[in-house]
Amino acid sequence: MAIENSTKPKGLSQAGIMQIGSGLASLGQGFASLASASAQARQFKIQRTFDDLAISNQKLKAQQQAIFLREKFFKDISSSRASFAGRGVALGTGIAARFATEAERVLQEDLKATELESRAIQGTLELRKSQAKLRQETARNLGLMRASKGLTKGATSLLTGFKTIKT
Repeated sequence: MAIENSTKPKGLSQAGIMQIGSGLASLGQGFASLASASAQARQFKIQRTFDDLAISNQKLKAQQQAIFLREKFFKDISSSRASFAGRGVALGTGIAARFATEAERVLQEDLKATELESRAIQGTLELRKSQAKLRQETARNLGLMRASKGLTKGATSLLTGFKTIKT
């Protein structure tokens, strides 16, 4: 019987060891929740960055389309002037003037349509970016709430386990 008592450390109880183990597990779970929330928040931040790039890309596309439309307009006007001049039609009057006016009106409509389409796409991307920011903040806050629960439970279990071992 003396041998049994010497192998078991004084004050060490099964309940205390279990409590400490539970506390360590809860602490691990709390830190895992923090890491998971942080990773998810980073993912949403990356999404916002991609949305920023898409918005910039859309602005560039709209500018390129406007340049294309203007170049096409000037080519068409030059071609029509040459054609009218070749037929002996005065450029500033009659059908030549109406053609130039109509071509300019169509250009303005096309430019406006391009601008409106670009703004609509940019607005959709801005909305998606805002939603990603909200999701990022929500992921972070939920992670903190989950982690605090696990960390609090873990700390409490550790303290209870150490108290049990001491007594």
